[in-house]
Amino acid sequence: MKKKNILIPVLTVVFAGLFLFSAWKLWGIRSEYRKSGSTYDELTQAVVSTPEPTPAQKPEETEEEKAEVYVPWPSVDFTQLNEINTDVVGWLQIGGTIIDYPVVQGRDNWYYLEHLITGEPAIAGCLMLDCANESDFSDPNSVIYAHHMQNGTLFGQLENYRKEGFFEEHPYAYLLTPEKNYVVRFFAGVLTTYDAQAWNLHLEGEVREEWLRFAKANSSFDSPVTPAKEDRILTLSTCSNDGRDLRYVMLGVLEAEGEIRPDFVPMEWKDDEE
Repeated sequence: MKKKNILIPVLTVVFAGLFLFSAWKLWGIRSEYRKSGSTYDELTQAVVSTPEPTPAQKPEETEEEKAEVYVPWPSVDFTQLNEINTDVVGWLQIGGTIIDYPVVQGRDNWYYLEHLITGEPAIAGCLMLDCANESDFSDPNSVIYAHHMQNGTLFGQLENYRKEGFFEEHPYAYLLTPEKNYVVRFFAGVLTTYDAQAWNLHLEGEVREEWLRFAKANSSFDSPVTPAKEDRILTLSTCSNDGRDLRYVMLGVLEAEGEIRPDFVPMEWKDDEE
């Protein structure tokens, strides 16, 4: 009887301790989310200017002028960004989504998984170009990594491309760099294992053809874009909720400003509800 009387208060203390520890951990995670969210929100407001969409064609244009599609490029103040961090190599924006972030490149692929652009430790980290890539995105395959945050930030929204209709509303991204601006025209979104060719930075020959065929065949959406042999690829990589060893990757063709293919028409973005 005495043992039971002692056991009850002991268990009460244990469960109370577990509850308080869980609450403390949850508070810490939410606090980290708020810190990273406010940092990137303030940064975006300070350095990014996005003009209002302009119709791609006007009735008074000549046939030659109609072939030239106007792209309302966002503008990024890289001078100001470099004052914050000289590791900044670009800015990625997918209109109508939360994805509107600077891209950094570190000496390894670990530091920026746990640090913000300001250098502050944070579980959110940064959008990070593979440390072995050329910083000007001139490789056959440039890979940008970011966490799949549960609140939808960083690359948390990438898996929305697995939902029907999301690609039609968000078929491309802007990649802005100090040297050039690019449209990234997505052609595949693939759930794959971490040992796939998605992270091969020097895709070429039969290996490239086989990987791109696989990606198109297994894509979660149908895209009219088919990469040409000379096209450079941008791969966006994040973890998946489907399994620890699975990754969801988005593949797109890089088209530099002034070299945009005539079938590209910019969209008037609408904010995504999720």
